[in-house]
Amino acid sequence: MDGKSLWPLATGLNNEWPDRTLYFQWHRGDVPVAYRNCAARSQQYKLVNGTELYDLVADPGEKKDTAGDHPEIVAKMRAGYENWLKEYAPWV
Repeated sequence: MDGKSLWPLATGLNNEWPDRTLYFQWHRGDVPVAYRNCAARSQQYKLVNGTELYDLVADPGEKKDTAGDHPEIVAKMRAGYENWLKEYAPWV
């Protein structure tokens, strides 16, 4: 099983939660296509399909794509997504 207990956060025993990036891929059929219908989400940012970047703290409604303002964040999240995809879908 993969995961982490939310109990300390829910009970107020521990408010520290290390930042991590979660990756999402959805597709029809058996073979995912890289950067099609995917997202990478950290505490602050969400990268959609490898091109759109949203600052979820400043813009929770995801109205302004900030990828052009933060190319280093886009590159870091794309690299993380590619590594994740290679690990969980090596045939791509």
